[in-house]
Amino acid sequence: MLAQPAAPFDKPLDASNAWPSGTFGEDYNLTDANGLRQGPWVRVYPNGELYYVGTFEHGQPVGGWWYFRENGSAISRIVHTEDGLQSDASMFAPDGRLTASGSYRHMELQLKADAQQERPAPPLRQGRWSLFGAQGELTASVHYDGGIRHGLEERYLPSGQIFEQGHYLQGERDGTWTSWNDNGLVRQVLTYREGTLDGPFKAYYGGGQRLSEGAYFEGVEEGSWKFYLEDGRLQHIHRYRDGKLLETIRFNGTFTEWFGDERPASEFIYKDKMLDGPFREWHDCGGFEMETFVDPQLGEEMQRRVMKGVQISREGEYVKGTLDGPVYHYNQQGRLTKTEHFNMGTLEQTDIH
Repeated sequence: MLAQPAAPFDKPLDASNAWPSGTFGEDYNLTDANGLRQGPWVRVYPNGELYYVGTFEHGQPVGGWWYFRENGSAISRIVHTEDGLQSDASMFAPDGRLTASGSYRHMELQLKADAQQERPAPPLRQGRWSLFGAQGELTASVHYDGGIRHGLEERYLPSGQIFEQGHYLQGERDGTWTSWNDNGLVRQVLTYREGTLDGPFKAYYGGGQRLSEGAYFEGVEEGSWKFYLEDGRLQHIHRYRDGKLLETIRFNGTFTEWFGDERPASEFIYKDKMLDGPFREWHDCGGFEMETFVDPQLGEEMQRRVMKGVQISREGEYVKGTLDGPVYHYNQQGRLTKTEHFNMGTLEQTDIH
């Protein structure tokens, strides 16, 4: 008589000690008088290594089942309820680490004698599943309904602190999703409707101050989006329609515009919605090149991307919205060609060089 493996097991097995006695290297299965699976069942890989081992009672899997890789390491441990309609699962990495645990719901378990010809429908994840990282730490808590993500989902940092939380509705993100910085302060709040960004959006600096706020409609930006400096002052407003930027209204801070390949085109400072402070503009010239250098710590030659050949075309200063003082003009070779002298917006003198 085939002996069942010792049970229950509280940690992953190596396949070498999971074999029922007298069955090494071959499949083993039994059926009852009605043709239903009965007793210990063993399935092997083509090379004879153990694939799974478990027990049936009148066609229903019962108790603990083990599944293995061809190299003998455990894939999973499945423990079935008495009625066979649900099972608790533990999933393992090749090195034996627990990677996930949760429950399955078995929708169809009318198993026939010949498993090669008729198989049950695959089990579906049900309820809470826990996911684990390389050090055994909890990385996520995910809820399922009938194999589909549904309900609360939370993700965690290695420290155990939560960094993202929200809900799924039948497989799609829905409602408010919040993420946190590693200091525990809110980083971002998003709103979804059936998997699409739709509703209010807020983002925050690492210290908790407002960074930006706006709204999505059917996946694209809509209306006014406000952006703030860390000191709380309004920096600028973007106005959108159907995801297209219509205009930018500048209030406070430094604003840089770029040529298409990340070369600077201009830089202006605003205070209280007016130009106020030094400014610079650049010629459309120069670009990025790869440069070889020796890393001082490694002593090895390495390459880096550097910007070369860019040249300022004009620089000066605004005071409360008007040009004030000298404004210098340069050609693409960097030579000063002209100086304009302004007094609170009035051009008083021009020097040609």
